[in-house]
Amino acid sequence: MWCTSASTVQYAVSQLEACPHIIVDCEGRDLGRASGALSIICVGTHDAKSIFIFDVLRLTAAARQPLADLLASEEQPKLVWDGRMDAIELQREFGIKFGRPWDLQLADIPSRKQRGDITGRSGITESTHPLHSVSHMDLDGIFNLTSLKKVLDIHNASGGSDAPQGKTDHSRWMHRPLPRDLVSYAENDIAIIARVYQIFSSRGYIRRNNQVLLEQQSARYVNMHPGPVPGNSPYHTSNLLPMDILDDPDLSSGRKKRCSKCKRVRGGKISVHPHCKVCNVLLVRSSKGRAGSAKRTNGAAQQPRRASTSYSIYFDDSFESYDDYGGYYYDEW
Repeated sequence: MWCTSASTVQYAVSQLEACPHIIVDCEGRDLGRASGALSIICVGTHDAKSIFIFDVLRLTAAARQPLADLLASEEQPKLVWDGRMDAIELQREFGIKFGRPWDLQLADIPSRKQRGDITGRSGITESTHPLHSVSHMDLDGIFNLTSLKKVLDIHNASGGSDAPQGKTDHSRWMHRPLPRDLVSYAENDIAIIARVYQIFSSRGYIRRNNQVLLEQQSARYVNMHPGPVPGNSPYHTSNLLPMDILDDPDLSSGRKKRCSKCKRVRGGKISVHPHCKVCNVLLVRSSKGRAGSAKRTNGAAQQPRRASTSYSIYFDDSFESYDDYGGYYYDEW
């Protein structure tokens, strides 16, 4: 249902308030960046049988207030997949904090051991694995993130729809009328998140006795950025889980340190580096990528130039490309 008026918003919110939980996903241009702009907010019922699309560009401030109240409410969980950029946009557009997010991207990490991946890093020997080039480093506490686009395949499950799943020109989100393929794309994301929650619940990855922990982790993760992130920084949005998300950071003691890369304050055991452990891995990975890219470039001088290459996107500081299913990731992952 397309919501562009006060009456449609009120009806949608009344339906959503009756659900045990709802599913939320935002779409727009460069979400979470200084140049970002929110276009639509998709909210689905707990089973995704009803999906409401709120047109932020057309709704007046008064008309969309019930939606803002719903998203800020602590009354019901909101299922998301990497809700970090969504939270930035909700703060920027509505001045609210995301209320009770359950980020299923985090639930995927402990599920790896339950699925038989003892280290949580199955496939690290494959060249396309995010940690392959730094496998010689101490990776304790370092976890790669799964994108929404790939999660169903990883969990050997089907779901979603036949909506296009390729790269998207995100400037098109600001067009009106919104192209039909983007509407299908947005609805499909909600359907996938609903399916993932069903799978995670049925397989015991999300249970009554770990929901509180997931909610605490999600609050740290989704609301980790106080404002828009730098558009050219690989240290603010990468395919590695930031530090101090799964475990509650100890910031009560006097031992605190601000990472020189991601700028987050850390407590507890302090690294000898001026940056946190995750950013150190990213830094080493980036330097290896630059060296490999330079070597390939020099070798290309003696070889016929190929029409295109994707090597340089792996680890260079300019590697980031928005993966349409769950955040900023490397193109190949």
